[in-house]
Amino acid sequence: MRSGLGWQSLNPVEAVAAVHSIENRDLLFRIAYEARNPEARRLALLKMGDKRLMESFAQSNSSPIVRRRMVRELDTIELVGRIAENDDDRSVRESADQRLSQLAALRDEYVRKDTGSSNQGQEKSTADGSNGHEYVDLGLSVKWAAMNVGAARVSDHGCHYAWGETGNKDDYTWGTYIHGTSADDLSKYSYTDQGITLQAVDDVAHMNWGGAWRMPTGTEWEELCDKCCCSWEWTSLEGTPGYRITSKKAGFTDKSIFLPAAGYYRGCSIEGAESSGYYWSSTRNKPFADRALCLYFIPTFIGIGNNGFRNGGFSVRPVIK
Repeated sequence: MRSGLGWQSLNPVEAVAAVHSIENRDLLFRIAYEARNPEARRLALLKMGDKRLMESFAQSNSSPIVRRRMVRELDTIELVGRIAENDDDRSVRESADQRLSQLAALRDEYVRKDTGSSNQGQEKSTADGSNGHEYVDLGLSVKWAAMNVGAARVSDHGCHYAWGETGNKDDYTWGTYIHGTSADDLSKYSYTDQGITLQAVDDVAHMNWGGAWRMPTGTEWEELCDKCCCSWEWTSLEGTPGYRITSKKAGFTDKSIFLPAAGYYRGCSIEGAESSGYYWSSTRNKPFADRALCLYFIPTFIGIGNNGFRNGGFSVRPVIK
């Protein structure tokens, strides 16, 4: 790869080929923003693996070609729907419509499998329902995933999600929340329907990973936090602060998982990254319908709270039986 800004002068074929050989994230970032060839820009974004940046490009003032190609990579139904309705370029709207149909079909397929309407009655994945995602058996009531939803490796923060939503987004406010516009106007899991536990269709772990994956319940988080079951050590993994949780169960004391301190999203801003962690459970707060149970930690404190407002963007660590 040519040094400096030499990559800008590459012809389209050379530019695309060059992106495949680049490992430097800063250079990939510059190519994503500055390359003349739309396909090189798309490949740079994909190689970075930054879904939030991809979503930003899909909604930006970049060329329609770039926006069309980006929208085809998105997996957030709400965002793709907004682009399908609001983009000022017809070709981008059509691409978003096509992607929306694909995502809806995938969602319906997961729902069909979860409700048992399939004639087979079981998913044709791996025998344990993990779909190839790694997990760690700590000797507890469930096995814990090795990484967060949206992460590419154990130390990655992964993506942030509002409670009961299956895609990440740019704005975590009541105005963008799929299940209501305010604490007093909830359309699901409300005081009226008495819904306490997320259904599979609203469980981001199940909808993103499929198989037997799901979000942990409040009780399962409490088990992980039980000092008789596991030890918690504030540490760092590949430069990422967080907690290493090691099993105390006989026969499993060599097993551990790592929870990155990924912070949380409030509105359009992330807070507490590198110094705190907020992880959703699948359990709604019973007294207050606008909140859900979550794990919360800082270097000096670990606890389960019921004051996580559902519209906030928290991390998700899946579990499997």
